[in-house]
Formats: sequence, C-alpha cells, structure tokens
Amino acid sequence: MAGPVVAKWFDIREVHVTGLQTIEREEVVERLELTSKETLLSVNPVELEARVAAHPWVKAVTVTRSPLHTLSVQVTERKPAALFKAPSMIMLLDEEGAVLSSSVPEDRDDLPVVVGADPKKLLLGEAQPREAVQRGIKLAGLLAHSLEGRPEVDVTDPAHAVAYLKGMRFQFGAQPVEEQWERYRAVKPVRRVSTAHGSSEIDLRFSDKVIMRDRG
Repeated sequence: MAGPVVAKWFDIREVHVTGLQTIEREEVVERLELTSKETLLSVNPVELEARVAAHPWVKAVTVTRSPLHTLSVQVTERKPAALFKAPSMIMLLDEEGAVLSSSVPEDRDDLPVVVGADPKKLLLGEAQPREAVQRGIKLAGLLAHSLEGRPEVDVTDPAHAVAYLKGMRFQFGAQPVEEQWERYRAVKPVRRVSTAHGSSEIDLRFSDKVIMRDRG
C-alpha cells in the first residue's frame, strides 16, 4: 500500500541536461524515452546512458539521480575535426574518425580534408577505415599547426599517407607521424628547395633522412 506513496516522493519532475553546444536539449530528452510513470527508483542510469550515447554527436554521457525529483544528464559532445570527401558524399568527422554527419550541405573550408578510405565501411564504423582517417586527421593537425593553409591527406595506403598543402606534397611512412614531422621541422629552417613554382616534395618515409625536391 505504501508503494505508490513512496514512488510519488521520487517521481521525475525535471531533466537537467548540461554540456550541450550543438545538440538540442529536446533530442537528449527524446532519447531517454521516459514515461510518465518513471521515478528515480525505477530508471536504470546505464540504460539511459546507452540510449543517449547512440546519438552520433555524443562522445560520452553520464546519467545520475538527484533527489528528490531531478534526473541529471551530463553530455560530452564530439567536435568536428575534418571533412572526409568521397565522389558521392562529404562526411563530417571528429578526431576519432566517428561520422558526425554523412550529408554536409556545403564545404567547410575551416576544416582539413581526408580522402582515400572506403566511405561505406567508414559509415558502418569499421575499424580499418576509421583508424586510417584517424591517422589522416592527426597528420592534418600537425601540418595545420605549423604551416598556413588547408591540408588534404590521402590515406588510401594508411602506412604511407600523402599530404598536400599549398603546392607541397608530403610523403609519410609507417613510423609514428609525430617523429616524422619533427624530423621535417628540424630541417625546415635550412631547406633549400625552391618553391618559386609552388611545387615541392618532402619525403619523410625514411627514419634517418628527409628528402626534399622540386616537383617540376
């Protein structure tokens, strides 16, 4: 007999959502799928987190009960890091290679470009193409941090990615990309490659050297 009375003490009257920048609050509330009979005692926070985490822009979510009548939802959103361009579509990716949108209406010239992975497998979240674009996004970030312009990285062969930036073509090997880039940065101040025609090639595939040449 006391059950309904006790449940009334813990009925959910407010859903407090924090951490949103791109996602609308209504989207989060809808994904919780709360019924009018739900209480803080009846809901399962783990299940609620799984529902919200299915949103493509959600990187992490924590659901907690805040007595007596509030359900608190803390969301960490994914942030756009690159565009993936394929012949039939343009996708918006975060730094982990997760697809935020498979239908980008216009070019985002503030973001680097990655090409070369299988778009269908990338949409399905398969590990191989996602790891490939992750490497491409990391490379693009290194280039953008040191040089002006918008990088484009081809990860058709992830172990030998090729990056393009303002007439320069960078070839990378299978070693950690940070080590290869630091090698280039070490010789950049004394480079003698002419860029008068806007085309030069930097080969970083070898662990003990940096090869620079004009491209025509």
